[in-house]
Amino acid sequence: GRAGRRGKDAFGACVLLAHEWCSAASGEAMLSRRHAPLQPSHRITASTALKMARIEGASVAALATSSFGAWLASQSRARDEERRARASSAAARLASQLAEAPAAAAA
Repeated sequence: GRAGRRGKDAFGACVLLAHEWCSAASGEAMLSRRHAPLQPSHRITASTALKMARIEGASVAALATSSFGAWLASQSRARDEERRARASSAAARLASQLAEAPAAAAA
């Protein structure tokens, strides 16, 4: 699972509980290597949403908007908007340079 709160903590703590089949060296290797980003694997079914709403008082809308998949989508949208802004800025600079080029050539 994740260490830290999604969207709130940049870092989190992880505790590795060793078993007899896991040596200290293999535990250290697990903690020191880079891992692939987390991907959502649990899909909330209608049945799960209804049970959570009944037992925990959660609304279906709250479940959907606070899911890991919704968070990933919001991160993707933010990255897309940032890329779009950078591309627009680069296009404006290029257009400005192209507009100045004929004036410099005429002088």
